[in-house]
Amino acid sequence: IDQGMPPDRLYIRSTPALVVRHRELLERCVARLSAAGGRMQIMQLGFESFVQRHLDIFNKGTTVEENIEACRILRELHRKFGPQAVEGYRGHGLILLHPWCSLDELQENLAIIEREAPFLRTAISVGSRLTLYNEFTPIFRKAMADGLVRRSSAGFGWDFRFEDRRMEVLVPLTGRMAGTLAGLVRERRPADEDLVRRASTRSQFGLM
Repeated sequence: IDQGMPPDRLYIRSTPALVVRHRELLERCVARLSAAGGRMQIMQLGFESFVQRHLDIFNKGTTVEENIEACRILRELHRKFGPQAVEGYRGHGLILLHPWCSLDELQENLAIIEREAPFLRTAISVGSRLTLYNEFTPIFRKAMADGLVRRSSAGFGWDFRFEDRRMEVLVPLTGRMAGTLAGLVRERRPADEDLVRRASTRSQFGLM
């Protein structure tokens, strides 16, 4: 910028904790880049979850409060500078499904996303799940120790089963999780056995 050659677009990859810690610096950078005709794209923050137990399992070293505050900062940057100056709503990490996720925690996660991070709705899918890349990672060893690892149905690699039996029933029935579980959260329905029965009925009648 000082040399009269501002970048048309500046990509920033970071973490929610760093966004919170350096919010003032981030805002100054967006303002200066915008004044020079550029645009900042903040991506791959790696929220992963809005349930503290999940963040601890992933060893993220962060808190739900930091995740929520980072979301608020992104929304404030968009409000203050506009989409022509900053893009911070795409390409972030979210792991909704993993071996230890309970149905109640999934509903809690989706409810917070609905309230604090609606821009993450596009990441809500059955594909938003933990990948067990190999046998040498701490998360794999934990899943193996808990008896939650199984061979992938694709014929190679590893997959997992859910500790919560209700998740084992519900997730395979959910072709479009954003349109079913997120809807159940908005209606404040209880996460119980009746929810699984309703999901089974919806699936049988092609409503999923």
